[in-house]
Amino acid sequence: MDDEENDPNSPETYQAMCRGDIGVPVQISSRLTCRYLTENHPFLKIAPFKIETVYINPDVIIFHDVLSDGEINSMKELAKPRLSSVSRGGATVFPYLGVSVPPVKGAALFWYNLHSSGEPNHAMLHAGCSVLRGSKWVATKWILQGGQELIKPCNLEYQPEGINDKIPSPMLKETRERKLFEEYKPVPLRQEKRLPQNQEDIEVHDE
Repeated sequence: MDDEENDPNSPETYQAMCRGDIGVPVQISSRLTCRYLTENHPFLKIAPFKIETVYINPDVIIFHDVLSDGEINSMKELAKPRLSSVSRGGATVFPYLGVSVPPVKGAALFWYNLHSSGEPNHAMLHAGCSVLRGSKWVATKWILQGGQELIKPCNLEYQPEGINDKIPSPMLKETRERKLFEEYKPVPLRQEKRLPQNQEDIEVHDE
């Protein structure tokens, strides 16, 4: 990648991630898992959450099937949002991490915007890609910092605003479109040449 594509804040990086050209580096993707969350709640014993981890430290997690079709239909009737899967485009991308998460009906994407100290974590910079086909409606739930001391306690070491942990560089993916683009080489037009036999063969007459 060139310098502009290496810059997570550049439009080129954002566009490359929306195309699917950039992904999570191998040292992170090899540790990603999917699991069921049951904890000690009786409801979760019967219907555990389906959790997909898409990045580790900082954590980015997808909770699948958070809303059932019946609950989504109820929300449609109450607020008239259109909650459905987008057939093309509309991903949420994290340029510093190389994470691109497509919108999935009934799923919830979760991440921490702040360090445990309460300061902003710039590594969680994110943006939404353009929807190319279909429509995308999202419901955002903000979980405030106050009252979360027992769930996400502060570290003994203060973490300032910014990116405090070393993050591996996102990986350039070998997509089909990129491969075709790089392999394409214009073929020059074949020109037939012949030795001139007389002066008329050299000149161009337009009569």
